Amino acid sequence: MSSFKGILRKVIQGLKDLNAPFALTMISGARLLAPYVVQNVENIYLLMDPEQGEKVLFNLESHLFLPYPTGNGNLHFSIPYYRTSIPKDIQVVQGIPVVSNLQLYLDLVNKPTTGADQADWLWTQMKERGTPIVPLDQPATQRPKKRRAI
Repeated sequence: MSSFKGILRKVIQGLKDLNAPFALTMISGARLLAPYVVQNVENIYLLMDPEQGEKVLFNLESHLFLPYPTGNGNLHFSIPYYRTSIPKDIQVVQGIPVVSNLQLYLDLVNKPTTGADQADWLWTQMKERGTPIVPLDQPATQRPKKRRAI
């Protein structure tokens, strides 16, 4: 966790103190595996049902004295609506839970502005390391297709 500074370190420690299952995603997670894009927005999945997630966010808010944002905040929490929406194959990188390489890629590839650049970099780095992003039953050379912006 030494590479993380500021609020994200405090949020991660707060989630661990609350025994809340979580995983980093998007550039927050990619920063640990293949850093490329710099941003000041952190993205975290809370791996629990919405009711539990609301309680954890309330406790985290008071635990860290986080003000409620009046505009766009720099901490984005995602709580899955359906139980089957909870990301699978969580990996631990530098002691921090991160979504799987495939989930990370899919979350990044359609993210506006810098997401596609980070997704391409992640794809290249994982391929060079021999770490698959796609499921093992799909050829590693077959990159998932990007959706076109409308």
